[in-house]
Amino acid sequence: MGVFDFSDQRFLAVNRCACGQYGHSEDEFLSLTLRDLTGESDYKRLDQVLELTKNQGNSGPPSTWIHRTKAGARLTVELTTNVIESGDYHRGVAMLRDVTEMQRSIESLRRSERNMAEAQRMTHLGSWTYDTGIGEFTLSDEFFRIAGYESGGFEPTWENIRACVYPDDRPKIDHGVILCVGEWGPEPLAFRIQRPDGKIRCVLSCAEVIYDEDGATSVVRGTIQDVTEHRDAECQLERAYEETLEGWARALDLRDHETEGHSRRVTELALGLAMQLGLSQVALTHIRRGSLLHDIGKVGISDTILLKPGPLKDDERAIMQKHTTYGREILSPIEFLGPALEIPYYHHERWDGTGYPLGLRGSDIPLSARLFALADVWDALTSDRPYRGAWPVDQARAYIQAQAGHQFDPELVPMFLDLVAD
Repeated sequence: MGVFDFSDQRFLAVNRCACGQYGHSEDEFLSLTLRDLTGESDYKRLDQVLELTKNQGNSGPPSTWIHRTKAGARLTVELTTNVIESGDYHRGVAMLRDVTEMQRSIESLRRSERNMAEAQRMTHLGSWTYDTGIGEFTLSDEFFRIAGYESGGFEPTWENIRACVYPDDRPKIDHGVILCVGEWGPEPLAFRIQRPDGKIRCVLSCAEVIYDEDGATSVVRGTIQDVTEHRDAECQLERAYEETLEGWARALDLRDHETEGHSRRVTELALGLAMQLGLSQVALTHIRRGSLLHDIGKVGISDTILLKPGPLKDDERAIMQKHTTYGREILSPIEFLGPALEIPYYHHERWDGTGYPLGLRGSDIPLSARLFALADVWDALTSDRPYRGAWPVDQARAYIQAQAGHQFDPELVPMFLDLVAD
């Protein structure tokens, strides 16, 4: 703090704090003016502040200035001036508060915010926060961009955020942030956003809950990432996988002299039954892959046995039955086919435990293999084979019905017969 003369801005008195702050002795300070502390570019602004002080008695809110210490170091200060009236003299009091470290912290925070915004833009990763105490959302600039808006393009309310979500996906997030936040764990929540221009973007959002001292939800914060391009690439790769599997299936049909389209037909039947059971989309994908490759192990069986036109001898039948084990050995190193192995490995198991390769009984047989067995036998019975003609549909239905509880799951048989009746 220092007292100065308005006429020439010269200091008349200073306290120890000012001396220590600027590195001047008291005598040195009394030879200085406010202008000596201020850069030349700020002289005009300083004159305006002092004129305002004289006219209204104070300078109003603190103003920020760049000063120099005796050693030449940069000093950021907040200046407040007031008038001291003493007879005919008007003197001023200058309050000089060193805010250098605070400004450095603010600049550092601003740089961090700019870096964060740039990182979010480059990675298509936005962020959001919900304060349960005041019931308000805070959204990052990248959040708005992902949603197809300029920064601050809509009021960040739950209703407006929900409106950005593709209509079919809104039930997924209804229990996310507000309604059942306690059930939303660390697993990403995948959904689609529909932009104002109608374009659809695929996003992943993760959230975490911050609790107060009483264990109540205080803040929910999370991220949202645009994964559209990544998802498109995954879809292309998945299509390539599926086309490869279909090619393998066609090759197996030809080698085994099966009726053309056997793998396709049994796959459609297995999927139809699986959908009647209400299995998930993920389960349907694995059933489709396992069905297409159900006899992949036959590539390990010699042509003399595989293509033999008549009945197999016992030793030949034992070799033929190894195709389920061969199938497992062929497919198990392929990670994405792991869940699909149940059908190639277990589809010759029987409900009564007399099947192979493990002699599993009842519900110990995986469901996918149980339902596929019905599709496989049905297509075998109703298709022409080199050693016999196709059975009439009524005869095939009677066989399937008679094998309920023996070869087939008795609960699946009625559902399957309804499926093939359509």
